[in-house]
Amino acid sequence: MKVRLIGLVIGLVIFGISKAFFVDSDEVGRFNDKLVDVTAGNPQDFDNYLVYLNQYEEGQKVDVSSMRRERDGLEQKIQGYLATINKTDIPDDDLCREFHASVLEYERNFLAISQKCNEQIEYIAAHNPGSAEDVETVDNMVLDLLVKSESLFESLKAKQRELAQKHDLTLQ
Repeated sequence: MKVRLIGLVIGLVIFGISKAFFVDSDEVGRFNDKLVDVTAGNPQDFDNYLVYLNQYEEGQKVDVSSMRRERDGLEQKIQGYLATINKTDIPDDDLCREFHASVLEYERNFLAISQKCNEQIEYIAAHNPGSAEDVETVDNMVLDLLVKSESLFESLKAKQRELAQKHDLTLQ
């Protein structure tokens, strides 16, 4: 009886240790999916705002108040994404924490872009319709952040591939 009891205790200890040191792949998969779902819409979220920039580039007069409303809605969406990401439970795994940090940095860059849009709008309001030089000035206001966004996205994808490889996840 003592041998069985000792064996049972040892088995429970080993099971407990394995649960403490190994992360469930399903949990990591759900974590990955949640973060991907949150970030998937970001570039498309700017589409309605870009309509106004395209009008400006074509030399048309832009409805600045509508552009502001669009930008405000955009910023609210991104802040919602950031709140969701911040509330997401992170599995106890270094790569999960790194992936989470990458997604957070990527989203924060989108927030910075949306905030830079305020500068664009103010400039457009003062130069509406704009000249070729005005269009270039407006485009350059966010250029660095757009380049950074591409770099952050590549970093995010690399972390996600590492995470998938470690936890045997299939990425689509």
